[in-house]
Amino acid sequence: MKFNLIISILLIALFSYQCNTKQAQAKESVQINGLITPANSKNLFLLSSTGDTLKSIDVSPDSTFAAKLEQLEEGYFSLIQGEAKIHLYLCPGDQLHVQIAEDTLLFTGEGAARNNYLKSKYSSEFDWYSNYYETEQTSDLTAYFRDHYVKKLKQKLATLSDESQFVLREGFELDYAFANQLLTNQISIETGSQSDKTLLKDLAWAKSISTDNAPALNRSKNYISLVAKILISQLEPSESVLSSYYDKITHPHLKTYFLTSLITPLYKELQYGEDDFNKAITVESFVTKKQARDSIGAYLFNLYHKFQEAEGKTASFSYEDVNGNKVSLADFRGKYVYIDFWATWCVNCIKEFPHLETLEEEFKGEEVAFIGISIDKQTHKDKWKKMVAAKGLSNTQLFSPVQGYPEKDTITDPFSKLIYLNSYYLGIPHYALIDPAGKIVDAFSYRPSNKKTEEYLSELLGQQTSN
Repeated sequence: MKFNLIISILLIALFSYQCNTKQAQAKESVQINGLITPANSKNLFLLSSTGDTLKSIDVSPDSTFAAKLEQLEEGYFSLIQGEAKIHLYLCPGDQLHVQIAEDTLLFTGEGAARNNYLKSKYSSEFDWYSNYYETEQTSDLTAYFRDHYVKKLKQKLATLSDESQFVLREGFELDYAFANQLLTNQISIETGSQSDKTLLKDLAWAKSISTDNAPALNRSKNYISLVAKILISQLEPSESVLSSYYDKITHPHLKTYFLTSLITPLYKELQYGEDDFNKAITVESFVTKKQARDSIGAYLFNLYHKFQEAEGKTASFSYEDVNGNKVSLADFRGKYVYIDFWATWCVNCIKEFPHLETLEEEFKGEEVAFIGISIDKQTHKDKWKKMVAAKGLSNTQLFSPVQGYPEKDTITDPFSKLIYLNSYYLGIPHYALIDPAGKIVDAFSYRPSNKKTEEYLSELLGQQTSN
Protein backbone atom coordinates (compact mmCIF):
# COMPACT_ATOMS: atom_id res chain seq x y z
CA MET A 1 0.00 0.00 0.00
CA LYS A 2 2.76 2.41 0.86
CA PHE A 3 5.57 3.61 -1.37
CA ASN A 4 9.07 2.72 -0.28
CA LEU A 5 10.18 6.14 0.87
CA ILE A 6 13.91 5.63 0.40
CA ILE A 7 13.50 4.44 -3.18
CA SER A 8 11.04 7.24 -3.85
CA ILE A 9 13.49 9.87 -2.65
CA LEU A 10 16.13 8.50 -5.01
CA LEU A 11 13.63 8.56 -7.86
CA ILE A 12 12.73 12.15 -7.10
CA ALA A 13 16.39 13.10 -7.32
CA LEU A 14 16.61 11.22 -10.61
CA PHE A 15 13.58 12.94 -12.09
CA SER A 16 14.61 16.32 -10.71
CA TYR A 17 10.96 17.31 -10.55
CA GLN A 18 10.49 17.44 -14.33
CA CYS A 19 7.54 16.09 -16.26
CA ASN A 20 8.64 12.75 -17.59
CA THR A 21 7.52 12.64 -21.25
CA LYS A 22 7.50 16.40 -21.75
CA GLN A 23 11.17 16.92 -20.95
CA ALA A 24 12.40 16.10 -24.39
CA GLN A 25 9.99 18.57 -25.94
CA ALA A 26 11.54 21.37 -23.85
CA LYS A 27 8.21 23.12 -23.48
CA GLU A 28 8.48 25.74 -20.76
CA SER A 29 5.12 27.47 -20.81
CA VAL A 30 1.77 26.35 -19.45
CA GLN A 31 -1.41 27.32 -21.24
CA ILE A 32 -4.76 27.30 -19.48
CA ASN A 33 -8.03 28.20 -21.17
CA GLY A 34 -11.64 27.45 -20.51
CA LEU A 35 -15.26 28.38 -20.11
CA ILE A 36 -17.18 29.45 -16.99
CA THR A 37 -20.96 29.18 -16.94
CA PRO A 38 -22.22 31.31 -15.41
CA ALA A 39 -19.34 33.74 -15.00
CA ASN A 40 -19.66 34.76 -11.36
CA SER A 41 -16.48 36.77 -11.41
CA LYS A 42 -14.58 38.91 -13.88
CA ASN A 43 -11.33 37.35 -12.74
CA LEU A 44 -9.79 34.04 -11.90
CA PHE A 45 -6.71 33.84 -9.71
CA LEU A 46 -3.97 31.25 -9.98
CA LEU A 47 -2.36 30.58 -6.60
CA SER A 48 0.75 28.64 -5.67
CA SER A 49 0.63 25.81 -3.14
CA THR A 50 1.78 28.30 -0.48
CA GLY A 51 -1.11 30.67 -1.23
CA ASP A 52 0.75 33.29 -3.25
CA THR A 53 -1.21 34.83 -6.14
CA LEU A 54 0.77 34.09 -9.30
CA LYS A 55 -1.58 35.49 -11.90
CA SER A 56 -4.92 37.22 -12.31
CA ILE A 57 -6.77 35.80 -15.33
CA ASP A 58 -9.44 37.92 -17.02
CA VAL A 59 -12.79 36.35 -17.85
CA SER A 60 -14.17 37.68 -21.15
CA PRO A 61 -17.78 38.82 -21.64
CA ASP A 62 -18.45 35.52 -23.44
CA SER A 63 -17.39 33.68 -20.23
CA THR A 64 -14.14 32.36 -21.70
CA PHE A 65 -10.64 32.83 -20.33
CA ALA A 66 -7.09 32.07 -21.42
CA ALA A 67 -3.67 32.46 -19.84
CA LYS A 68 -0.09 31.61 -20.71
CA LEU A 69 2.31 31.00 -17.84
CA GLU A 70 6.03 31.18 -18.47
CA GLN A 71 8.74 29.45 -16.43
CA LEU A 72 6.23 27.76 -14.19
CA GLU A 73 7.78 25.06 -12.01
CA GLU A 74 5.91 21.77 -11.84
CA GLY A 75 3.72 21.36 -8.79
CA TYR A 76 0.41 21.90 -7.05
CA PHE A 77 -1.63 25.05 -7.66
CA SER A 78 -5.18 26.28 -7.21
CA LEU A 79 -7.54 28.24 -9.39
CA ILE A 80 -9.81 30.56 -7.43
CA GLN A 81 -13.20 31.60 -8.76
CA GLY A 82 -15.00 33.71 -6.19
CA GLU A 83 -15.21 31.45 -3.13
CA ALA A 84 -14.65 28.27 -5.15
CA LYS A 85 -11.26 26.58 -5.21
CA ILE A 86 -10.11 24.25 -7.99
CA HIS A 87 -7.09 22.06 -7.25
CA LEU A 88 -4.49 21.77 -10.01
CA TYR A 89 -1.20 20.05 -10.72
CA LEU A 90 0.62 21.73 -13.59
CA CYS A 91 3.67 20.75 -15.63
CA PRO A 92 5.64 22.76 -18.20
CA GLY A 93 4.08 21.98 -21.58
CA ASP A 94 0.52 21.61 -20.31
CA GLN A 95 -2.26 22.89 -22.53
CA LEU A 96 -5.17 22.49 -20.19
CA HIS A 97 -8.79 23.26 -21.00
CA VAL A 98 -11.06 23.82 -18.01
CA GLN A 99 -14.85 23.80 -18.22
CA ILE A 100 -16.45 25.18 -15.08
CA ALA A 101 -20.19 25.03 -14.43
CA GLU A 102 -22.29 25.11 -11.29
CA ASP A 103 -22.38 21.33 -10.88
CA THR A 104 -19.57 20.15 -13.13
CA LEU A 105 -15.84 20.55 -13.54
CA LEU A 106 -14.18 19.01 -16.57
CA PHE A 107 -10.54 18.96 -17.66
CA THR A 108 -9.45 18.15 -21.20
CA GLY A 109 -6.23 18.59 -23.13
CA GLU A 110 -2.62 18.08 -22.06
CA GLY A 111 -2.51 17.57 -18.28
CA ALA A 112 -6.16 16.58 -17.96
CA ALA A 113 -5.60 13.09 -16.52
CA ARG A 114 -3.84 14.18 -13.33
CA ASN A 115 -6.21 17.10 -12.78
CA ASN A 116 -9.30 14.94 -13.21
CA TYR A 117 -7.75 12.69 -10.56
CA LEU A 118 -7.47 15.70 -8.23
CA LYS A 119 -11.07 16.64 -9.01
CA SER A 120 -12.11 13.17 -7.85
CA LYS A 121 -9.86 13.33 -4.79
CA TYR A 122 -11.52 16.50 -3.52
CA SER A 123 -15.06 15.37 -4.36
CA SER A 124 -17.64 14.00 -1.93
CA GLU A 125 -16.58 10.49 -2.97
CA PHE A 126 -13.40 10.86 -0.91
CA ASP A 127 -14.84 12.97 1.90
CA TRP A 128 -13.60 10.26 4.24
CA TYR A 129 -14.61 11.93 7.51
CA SER A 130 -18.27 12.41 6.61
CA ASN A 131 -18.45 9.08 4.80
CA TYR A 132 -17.11 7.31 7.88
CA TYR A 133 -20.08 8.38 9.96
CA GLU A 134 -22.61 7.93 7.17
CA THR A 135 -21.56 4.31 6.71
CA GLU A 136 -21.86 3.63 10.48
CA GLN A 137 -18.45 2.02 10.59
CA THR A 138 -17.40 0.34 13.82
CA SER A 139 -13.76 0.30 12.80
CA ASP A 140 -11.25 2.86 13.97
CA LEU A 141 -11.42 6.21 12.18
CA THR A 142 -7.71 6.03 11.32
CA ALA A 143 -8.14 2.57 9.77
CA TYR A 144 -11.08 3.89 7.77
CA PHE A 145 -8.93 6.77 6.51
CA ARG A 146 -6.32 4.26 5.37
CA ASP A 147 -8.70 1.79 3.71
CA HIS A 148 -11.32 4.10 2.23
CA TYR A 149 -9.21 7.13 1.40
CA VAL A 150 -5.51 6.38 0.98
CA LYS A 151 -5.79 2.89 -0.51
CA LYS A 152 -8.62 3.78 -2.87
CA LEU A 153 -6.91 6.95 -4.07
CA LYS A 154 -3.69 5.00 -4.70
CA GLN A 155 -5.67 2.53 -6.78
CA LYS A 156 -7.07 5.40 -8.83
CA LEU A 157 -3.62 6.98 -9.03
CA ALA A 158 -2.14 3.76 -10.42
CA THR A 159 -4.43 3.96 -13.44
CA LEU A 160 -2.75 7.14 -14.71
CA SER A 161 -0.42 6.57 -17.63
CA ASP A 162 2.52 8.75 -18.65
CA GLU A 163 2.36 10.58 -15.30
CA SER A 164 5.07 8.83 -13.28
CA GLN A 165 6.37 12.01 -11.61
CA PHE A 166 2.90 13.09 -10.51
CA VAL A 167 2.07 9.57 -9.32
CA LEU A 168 5.28 9.53 -7.30
CA ARG A 169 4.69 12.91 -5.72
CA GLU A 170 1.00 12.34 -5.04
CA GLY A 171 1.89 8.98 -3.52
CA PHE A 172 4.14 10.82 -1.11
CA GLU A 173 1.33 13.23 -0.22
CA LEU A 174 -1.05 10.35 0.54
CA ASP A 175 1.58 8.61 2.67
CA TYR A 176 2.30 11.81 4.56
CA ALA A 177 -1.43 12.40 5.09
CA PHE A 178 -1.88 8.88 6.50
CA ALA A 179 1.21 9.20 8.71
CA ASN A 180 -0.25 12.46 10.06
CA GLN A 181 -3.47 10.68 10.97
CA LEU A 182 -1.52 7.95 12.74
CA LEU A 183 0.56 10.37 14.79
CA THR A 184 -2.46 12.56 15.55
CA ASN A 185 -4.14 9.50 17.08
CA GLN A 186 -0.94 7.96 18.45
CA ILE A 187 -2.03 7.98 22.10
CA SER A 188 -5.35 6.25 21.45
CA ILE A 189 -3.67 3.71 19.15
CA GLU A 190 -0.95 2.87 21.68
CA THR A 191 -3.08 2.87 24.83
CA GLY A 192 -6.55 1.93 23.62
CA SER A 193 -7.99 -1.46 22.75
CA GLN A 194 -7.85 -1.14 18.98
CA SER A 195 -9.96 -3.53 16.91
CA ASP A 196 -7.47 -3.17 14.05
CA LYS A 197 -4.08 -4.34 15.34
CA THR A 198 -2.35 -3.41 12.07
CA LEU A 199 -2.53 0.23 13.17
CA LEU A 200 0.36 -0.37 15.56
CA LYS A 201 2.53 -1.50 12.64
CA ASP A 202 1.35 1.48 10.62
CA LEU A 203 2.23 3.76 13.52
CA ALA A 204 5.74 2.32 13.69
CA TRP A 205 6.08 3.01 9.96
CA ALA A 206 4.93 6.61 10.43
CA LYS A 207 7.49 7.18 13.18
CA SER A 208 10.25 5.80 10.93
CA ILE A 209 9.74 8.37 8.15
CA SER A 210 12.81 10.53 7.71
CA THR A 211 12.53 14.16 8.80
CA ASP A 212 15.49 15.25 6.66
CA ASN A 213 13.74 15.74 3.29
CA ALA A 214 14.56 19.44 2.83
CA PRO A 215 12.76 19.78 -0.56
CA ALA A 216 9.55 18.41 0.98
CA LEU A 217 9.85 20.91 3.85
CA ASN A 218 9.58 23.65 1.23
CA ARG A 219 6.60 22.34 -0.70
CA SER A 220 4.45 19.91 1.31
CA LYS A 221 2.28 20.99 4.24
CA ASN A 222 1.53 17.33 4.94
CA TYR A 223 5.25 16.68 5.37
CA ILE A 224 5.79 19.79 7.51
CA SER A 225 2.94 18.73 9.80
CA LEU A 226 4.36 15.21 10.01
CA VAL A 227 7.85 16.45 10.90
CA ALA A 228 6.39 18.67 13.64
CA LYS A 229 4.50 15.72 15.15
CA ILE A 230 7.61 13.52 15.08
CA LEU A 231 9.65 16.24 16.80
CA ILE A 232 7.01 16.75 19.49
CA SER A 233 6.78 13.00 20.09
CA GLN A 234 10.41 13.10 21.17
CA LEU A 235 10.80 13.41 24.92
CA GLU A 236 12.58 16.76 25.02
CA PRO A 237 12.87 18.60 21.68
CA SER A 238 15.31 21.47 22.14
CA GLU A 239 14.93 24.96 20.70
CA SER A 240 18.09 24.43 18.66
CA VAL A 241 16.61 21.32 17.02
CA LEU A 242 13.35 23.11 16.27
CA SER A 243 15.31 26.05 14.84
CA SER A 244 17.31 23.77 12.55
CA TYR A 245 14.07 22.68 10.86
CA TYR A 246 12.54 26.15 10.86
CA ASP A 247 15.63 27.55 9.14
CA LYS A 248 15.41 24.96 6.34
CA ILE A 249 12.01 26.32 5.35
CA THR A 250 12.28 29.36 3.10
CA HIS A 251 8.71 30.51 2.46
CA PRO A 252 7.24 32.66 5.28
CA HIS A 253 3.81 31.01 4.99
CA LEU A 254 5.36 27.57 5.40
CA LYS A 255 7.44 28.80 8.34
CA THR A 256 4.22 29.89 10.04
CA TYR A 257 2.62 26.55 9.18
CA PHE A 258 5.52 24.74 10.85
CA LEU A 259 5.03 26.76 14.04
CA THR A 260 1.29 26.08 14.00
CA SER A 261 1.91 22.38 13.38
CA LEU A 262 3.94 22.16 16.59
CA ILE A 263 0.82 23.11 18.55
CA THR A 264 -1.49 20.28 17.41
CA PRO A 265 0.41 17.37 19.01
CA LEU A 266 0.89 19.36 22.24
CA TYR A 267 -2.86 19.91 22.38
CA LYS A 268 -3.48 16.19 21.84
CA GLU A 269 -1.07 15.23 24.61
CA LEU A 270 -2.77 17.62 27.02
CA GLN A 271 -6.21 16.35 26.01
CA TYR A 272 -5.22 12.82 27.02
CA GLY A 273 -3.40 13.86 30.19
CA GLU A 274 -0.03 13.02 28.57
CA ASP A 275 1.26 16.57 28.77
CA ASP A 276 4.85 17.44 29.61
CA PHE A 277 5.00 20.98 30.98
CA ASN A 278 8.73 21.41 30.30
CA LYS A 279 8.24 20.35 26.69
CA ALA A 280 5.39 22.82 26.27
CA ILE A 281 7.50 25.65 27.71
CA THR A 282 10.33 24.81 25.28
CA VAL A 283 7.93 25.00 22.33
CA GLU A 284 6.30 28.15 23.71
CA SER A 285 9.68 29.86 24.03
CA PHE A 286 10.64 28.86 20.48
CA VAL A 287 7.33 29.84 18.89
CA THR A 288 7.09 33.22 20.62
CA LYS A 289 10.61 34.13 19.49
CA LYS A 290 9.53 33.56 15.89
CA GLN A 291 6.06 35.12 15.98
CA ALA A 292 3.84 37.02 18.40
CA ARG A 293 2.46 34.80 21.16
CA ASP A 294 -1.13 35.94 20.61
CA SER A 295 -1.11 34.69 17.03
CA ILE A 296 -0.02 31.07 17.47
CA GLY A 297 -0.94 28.71 20.26
CA ALA A 298 -1.80 31.34 22.87
CA TYR A 299 -4.87 29.45 24.11
CA LEU A 300 -2.89 26.21 24.48
CA PHE A 301 -0.01 27.75 26.39
CA ASN A 302 -2.51 29.52 28.65
CA LEU A 303 -4.04 26.14 29.47
CA TYR A 304 -0.64 24.61 30.23
CA HIS A 305 0.16 27.44 32.62
CA LYS A 306 -3.31 27.32 34.18
CA PHE A 307 -3.09 23.59 34.92
CA GLN A 308 0.48 23.91 36.17
CA GLU A 309 -0.53 26.70 38.55
CA ALA A 310 -3.38 24.57 39.93
CA GLU A 311 -1.15 21.66 40.85
CA GLY A 312 -0.19 21.63 44.52
CA LYS A 313 -3.06 23.89 45.55
CA THR A 314 -5.61 22.72 48.12
CA ALA A 315 -9.00 21.92 46.63
CA SER A 316 -12.44 21.66 48.17
CA PHE A 317 -16.02 21.17 47.04
CA SER A 318 -19.41 20.14 48.37
CA TYR A 319 -21.81 18.86 45.70
CA GLU A 320 -25.12 17.01 45.65
CA ASP A 321 -25.21 13.28 44.92
CA VAL A 322 -27.98 11.27 43.17
CA ASN A 323 -29.89 11.01 46.46
CA GLY A 324 -29.77 14.73 47.16
CA ASN A 325 -27.12 14.44 49.86
CA LYS A 326 -24.15 16.80 50.08
CA VAL A 327 -20.79 15.14 49.53
CA SER A 328 -17.55 17.01 50.20
CA LEU A 329 -14.01 16.39 49.05
CA ALA A 330 -13.06 16.43 52.73
CA ASP A 331 -15.06 13.20 53.14
CA PHE A 332 -12.29 11.41 51.22
CA ARG A 333 -9.34 12.86 53.13
CA GLY A 334 -6.55 10.30 53.41
CA LYS A 335 -7.26 8.87 49.96
CA TYR A 336 -6.28 9.77 46.44
CA VAL A 337 -9.38 10.97 44.58
CA TYR A 338 -9.67 10.35 40.83
CA ILE A 339 -12.40 12.63 39.43
CA ASP A 340 -14.28 12.00 36.18
CA PHE A 341 -16.01 15.11 34.80
CA TRP A 342 -18.69 14.05 32.34
CA ALA A 343 -22.16 14.77 30.97
CA THR A 344 -25.00 12.71 29.55
CA TRP A 345 -24.43 14.20 26.10
CA CYS A 346 -20.70 13.39 26.01
CA VAL A 347 -20.22 10.23 23.91
CA ASN A 348 -16.49 9.95 24.63
CA CYS A 349 -17.17 10.26 28.38
CA ILE A 350 -19.59 7.35 28.25
CA LYS A 351 -17.09 5.26 26.26
CA GLU A 352 -14.70 5.58 29.21
CA PHE A 353 -17.16 4.13 31.76
CA PRO A 354 -16.14 0.46 31.27
CA HIS A 355 -12.46 1.40 31.64
CA LEU A 356 -13.27 3.37 34.79
CA GLU A 357 -15.11 0.35 36.18
CA THR A 358 -12.04 -1.79 35.50
CA LEU A 359 -9.89 0.70 37.41
CA GLU A 360 -12.28 0.67 40.34
CA GLU A 361 -12.11 -3.12 40.48
CA GLU A 362 -8.33 -3.09 40.16
CA PHE A 363 -7.92 -0.72 43.13
CA LYS A 364 -10.73 -2.08 45.27
CA GLY A 365 -9.68 -1.84 48.91
CA GLU A 366 -6.85 0.61 48.12
CA GLU A 367 -6.64 4.18 49.37
CA VAL A 368 -8.11 5.68 46.21
CA ALA A 369 -11.67 6.84 45.53
CA PHE A 370 -13.33 7.30 42.14
CA ILE A 371 -15.85 10.12 41.81
CA GLY A 372 -17.98 11.23 38.88
CA ILE A 373 -19.03 14.87 38.57
CA SER A 374 -21.65 15.83 35.99
CA ILE A 375 -21.66 19.23 34.27
CA ASP A 376 -25.12 18.67 32.78
CA LYS A 377 -27.57 21.55 32.77
CA GLN A 378 -30.02 21.76 35.65
CA THR A 379 -32.83 20.84 33.26
CA HIS A 380 -31.06 17.50 32.56
CA LYS A 381 -30.69 16.53 36.19
CA ASP A 382 -33.30 13.75 35.96
CA LYS A 383 -31.66 12.49 32.78
CA TRP A 384 -28.35 12.38 34.64
CA LYS A 385 -29.85 10.33 37.48
CA LYS A 386 -31.40 7.88 35.02
CA MET A 387 -28.10 7.43 33.18
CA VAL A 388 -26.23 6.81 36.43
CA ALA A 389 -28.70 4.01 37.16
CA ALA A 390 -28.80 2.68 33.58
CA LYS A 391 -25.01 2.50 33.31
CA GLY A 392 -24.70 0.93 36.75
CA LEU A 393 -22.31 3.60 38.00
CA SER A 394 -21.74 2.42 41.56
CA ASN A 395 -19.09 4.98 42.48
CA THR A 396 -19.93 8.35 44.02
CA GLN A 397 -21.75 10.50 41.45
CA LEU A 398 -22.14 14.25 42.04
CA PHE A 399 -23.83 17.14 40.24
CA SER A 400 -21.69 20.24 39.64
CA PRO A 401 -23.03 23.80 39.84
CA VAL A 402 -21.01 24.49 36.68
CA GLN A 403 -23.15 23.59 33.68
CA GLY A 404 -21.62 23.16 30.28
CA TYR A 405 -18.88 25.66 29.40
CA PRO A 406 -19.78 29.11 30.77
CA GLU A 407 -17.49 32.09 30.43
CA LYS A 408 -14.56 31.85 32.82
CA ASP A 409 -15.39 35.10 34.61
CA THR A 410 -18.95 33.95 35.34
CA ILE A 411 -17.86 30.84 37.30
CA THR A 412 -18.19 31.31 41.04
CA ASP A 413 -17.51 27.73 42.11
CA PRO A 414 -13.92 27.77 43.50
CA PHE A 415 -13.09 24.16 42.61
CA SER A 416 -14.22 24.51 38.99
CA LYS A 417 -12.23 27.71 38.61
CA LEU A 418 -9.17 26.06 40.09
CA ILE A 419 -9.04 23.19 37.60
CA TYR A 420 -10.24 25.30 34.66
CA LEU A 421 -13.25 23.13 33.96
CA ASN A 422 -14.63 25.71 31.55
CA SER A 423 -11.93 25.14 28.95
CA TYR A 424 -13.52 25.44 25.52
CA TYR A 425 -10.55 23.74 23.92
CA LEU A 426 -10.32 20.56 25.99
CA GLY A 427 -13.82 20.16 27.38
CA ILE A 428 -14.77 16.70 28.57
CA PRO A 429 -13.81 13.92 29.17
CA HIS A 430 -11.77 15.65 31.86
CA TYR A 431 -10.06 13.82 34.71
CA ALA A 432 -8.36 15.28 37.76
CA LEU A 433 -6.38 13.69 40.58
CA ILE A 434 -6.37 14.92 44.20
CA ASP A 435 -3.89 13.67 46.82
CA PRO A 436 -4.78 12.42 50.34
CA ALA A 437 -4.18 15.91 51.79
CA GLY A 438 -6.70 17.45 49.39
CA LYS A 439 -4.11 19.00 47.09
CA ILE A 440 -4.30 18.81 43.28
CA VAL A 441 -1.81 16.34 41.80
CA ASP A 442 -3.04 16.64 38.20
CA ALA A 443 -5.56 19.20 37.01
CA PHE A 444 -5.95 17.24 33.75
CA SER A 445 -4.96 13.63 34.26
CA TYR A 446 -4.76 10.42 32.18
CA ARG A 447 -8.00 8.93 30.88
CA PRO A 448 -9.20 5.60 32.38
CA SER A 449 -8.62 3.85 29.03
CA ASN A 450 -4.97 4.89 29.08
CA LYS A 451 -2.85 2.01 30.37
CA LYS A 452 -0.60 4.56 32.09
CA THR A 453 -3.41 5.45 34.50
CA GLU A 454 -3.13 2.15 36.36
CA GLU A 455 0.67 2.41 36.48
CA TYR A 456 0.48 5.99 37.70
CA LEU A 457 -1.99 5.26 40.50
CA SER A 458 -0.02 2.18 41.57
CA GLU A 459 3.16 4.23 41.78
CA LEU A 460 1.47 6.97 43.86
CA LEU A 461 -0.13 4.43 46.21
CA GLY A 462 3.22 2.68 46.57
CA GLN A 463 4.87 5.94 47.53
CA GLN A 464 2.12 6.61 50.05
CA THR A 465 2.63 3.19 51.65
CA SER A 466 6.42 3.61 51.87
CA ASN A 467 5.99 7.01 53.50
